[in-house]
Amino acid sequence: IGEESFQTILKALPYLKNLKYCNFSQTKFTETDFDEILKCLLSNNQNWKFNMNSGEFCLLKEDTDESSLIVNEPKKEDKEIIPQSPFMRKNIRKKSRKKSCMIPEMKFSCQNLNSLTTSPENYINVKCFNFSESNIKDEGFKQFLSITFQLPSIEKIILSFNELTPVSMEYFTSFSFYLKHIKSIDLSSNNIGDTGMKSFAEGISKCPSIETITLCWNKIGDKGLKMMISKLDSIPNIKTFDLYGNLITDEGFTAFAQVPYYNIKNLQNLNFGKNQIGNNGMKAFSDSF
Repeated sequence: IGEESFQTILKALPYLKNLKYCNFSQTKFTETDFDEILKCLLSNNQNWKFNMNSGEFCLLKEDTDESSLIVNEPKKEDKEIIPQSPFMRKNIRKKSRKKSCMIPEMKFSCQNLNSLTTSPENYINVKCFNFSESNIKDEGFKQFLSITFQLPSIEKIILSFNELTPVSMEYFTSFSFYLKHIKSIDLSSNNIGDTGMKSFAEGISKCPSIETITLCWNKIGDKGLKMMISKLDSIPNIKTFDLYGNLITDEGFTAFAQVPYYNIKNLQNLNFGKNQIGNNGMKAFSDSF
C-alpha cells in the first residue's frame, strides 16, 4: 500500500462508526504510520488496542479488563502500543469479571514446531495456534496433531499456505477426537481438493463446537462440497462457512441450497465468491432461502 492509499485510509477511518477490527499485516507501514491510524480510530471515542507484531487493530469493549490489553500474551517479545487518551485511561481502570474476547495467539514457524512438540506443557493456555505460511507441510501437520491431546485450551488453528494435501486431511481425521473443543479452523490456500474433503468432512464432524470453517483456494469442487454437506448435521454450531476461490459449480451450490434449515440454523456468514456458480445455482439458492 502506497502513500496515496495510506492517506485515503486515514480519511476514511473516522467515518467507519461500526468498525471493530482491521488488519494491516504484511504492509510496509512504519510505526509512525500505525500511530496515525490509531489516532484516527480513537477520534470516535472508542477503545482500540494495537498489536505491532501482527498489524492488527481490535476494538475493546468498555468493560475490558486491563489484563486483556495483551493480545499475544505468551509472546513476550511483541511490541504493543497502548492508546493513552484520557478516555482510554478511564476505561483501563474499570475492572470487570468478564474475560477478554481476544484469543491468546502464538505464531509458529517450521523451525520452532519442534519446540512445541517437545515441550507442549509450555503451551497449555494458548488458544490460537497460527501456522500460516510456515511451510510445515503434511508431516509437520501430523507432528502438531500428535500432541493436541496435551493442548486442552486450543480453540483456533490457522494453517493457510502450507502445501497441505489430502494426506494431511487423513491425519486430521485420525486425531480430530482431540480437537472436539475447537471453534475455528483455517485451511486456506492449500491443496486439499475433493479427495481431501472426504477425510476433512469426516474429521470435522467429530468437532461439534466448530463455528468457523475457512477453505478458500483449495481446488474443492462439487463432489467435495457434497461430502461436507453430508456432515453438516454433526456441526450444528457452524456460523461461518468460507469456500471462496474454489471450483464449485451450479450443481454443488444447488445441493447446498437444499440443506435442511435445522442443519445450518446458526449460519451467519457464507462465502462462495470466485467459484463457477451461474444463474441456475443462484436461482436454486434464492428459492430455497
